[in-house]
Amino acid sequence: YNNGYVLGLTTTNSAEYISRCLEQNHWQQYFSLIMGTKDVVRHKPDPEIFITAMERLNVTPEETVIIEDSRSGLLAAIASGAHVICRRETRLPIDQSGADYYIDDLLDIMNIVNELNEKEA
Repeated sequence: YNNGYVLGLTTTNSAEYISRCLEQNHWQQYFSLIMGTKDVVRHKPDPEIFITAMERLNVTPEETVIIEDSRSGLLAAIASGAHVICRRETRLPIDQSGADYYIDDLLDIMNIVNELNEKEA
């Protein structure tokens, strides 16, 4: 049901709060891992949460795509070595430089993932 992908969710919120939100929307079955601020010592822009998530999911940075929109999240994602997709923020003046890809619509994520898969094949 994840098309062969392992999905993890990391957040600056508590994992418990996010788990409740996912449960209310019946999305919890899509995620193999949910991590929040209590799961790490150092917080974004430190990449610890992303590195720890990759270790727990048993994936490499080269196999990982991170979607972010905040400056501290982008810095952490870039430092993790993963592919980084930035969802453009147009409401606030945020420095979103440094990502590998930029999107306006979350549906565009699969196009990028497919493009990355084609490059590896």
